[in-house]
Amino acid sequence: IWIILTPIAGRSKFKRLDNSNASIAPGYNFRYATNYMVDGVMHRQLTKAYGIRFQILVSGEAGKFSVVPLFLNIGSGIALLGISTVLCDMLVLYVVKRRKYYRENKYQMVEDEEALLGFVKIKRRDTAETEE
Repeated sequence: IWIILTPIAGRSKFKRLDNSNASIAPGYNFRYATNYMVDGVMHRQLTKAYGIRFQILVSGEAGKFSVVPLFLNIGSGIALLGISTVLCDMLVLYVVKRRKYYRENKYQMVEDEEALLGFVKIKRRDTAETEE
């Protein structure tokens, strides 16, 4: 495994975490036990771990949550979705080769006056029934 290290702004400080003058074994050196059961018999496995241990501490400042930027970002996202539909319609209506087909199917032209008058009569009848 390759780890790419990038320079970090600020100062770095390194110190040894263990006791270098330890009489037993300097460095990362400890034991831990794992308990498990096989065929109803309890077993214990002791593991000795040793090597180099790196401990990295990162400090900094965190931002505070605020409702105002949240709503501004949500509103901006909704506005961008609205603008994107208008831009897509303009692109399809005026730029694409099959724009006539799209224009015919997007808009429904009403040219029949009788159909329009029939719609108005239905509306008037509905309002007359509710007034009685």
